[in-house]
Amino acid sequence: MSREVNLTATFDIKSVTGQALELSSRLQRKFVTAKTLMLLDKWAWDVAQRTAYYDSLDARLAAFNEFFYGELEFKAQAENCLSPDNGLVDKVLLQQAGSPIVMSMLYLYLLQYSEVSGELVEYPGAVLVKLADPQQGYRYIDATEGRELSFSEMEARYRGIKGDLARLDSEMLKGISEDEAMGRLLLGLKAAYIREEKFAEALICSERLLAMNGDDPFEVRDRGFLLQQLECFPLAVKDFEFFLDKCPDDPSAPLLKTQMRQMASEQVVFH
Repeated sequence: MSREVNLTATFDIKSVTGQALELSSRLQRKFVTAKTLMLLDKWAWDVAQRTAYYDSLDARLAAFNEFFYGELEFKAQAENCLSPDNGLVDKVLLQQAGSPIVMSMLYLYLLQYSEVSGELVEYPGAVLVKLADPQQGYRYIDATEGRELSFSEMEARYRGIKGDLARLDSEMLKGISEDEAMGRLLLGLKAAYIREEKFAEALICSERLLAMNGDDPFEVRDRGFLLQQLECFPLAVKDFEFFLDKCPDDPSAPLLKTQMRQMASEQVVFH
């Protein structure tokens, strides 16, 4: 007996992928969007050809996975798993591996050409591809390796993270929005660039996050830290003041006040 399943109608994987490519272009200071989309379009044609003759979802998924992981040789991250390259779509295409969010985006972007509908789901420690199956209900794919996860397996992972009393329910596995997908990508890239002390690139990510989330005090604080590293002291102090006004009792408040005094003294010296 078939089951009625619906996915988020407003989620547009092409739009999200385009935004991610524009971000890659800006972060690398070179235009990568057109060339990357041309390659994806070529692969999309290949996907359509390889899956067109299959009627069942299982057969289409098997053919798609053989192309994605077999012919294209996409794989889970191995070496350099903390590198910013794992969050840049064009780089992921070259190295055939990347972060869970980018791998999920690419998987879903190409999968749509096999006439299989899907969306992205944020799951503790991962991003999954959620598919609509009229026969079985929803199905969840870990795009870093192409493996389908059962609900019981996902709940076991969830309990391992949250504790034995935690329970996973379907409400926690709702599809994320385009902004949420981009937010996940930006947070990962920002952390990777900070780790490599590439503060200008991290600042680009922070600014994008603030443009999406408004005046989130913790993101404003992070931007202040980045501005401080780039020696933009007046702007950094302004961000720290905003954060302290919104979150005066935060544990980081004493340290921020000390840093503000240090920046004030440095400004006097420079003057």
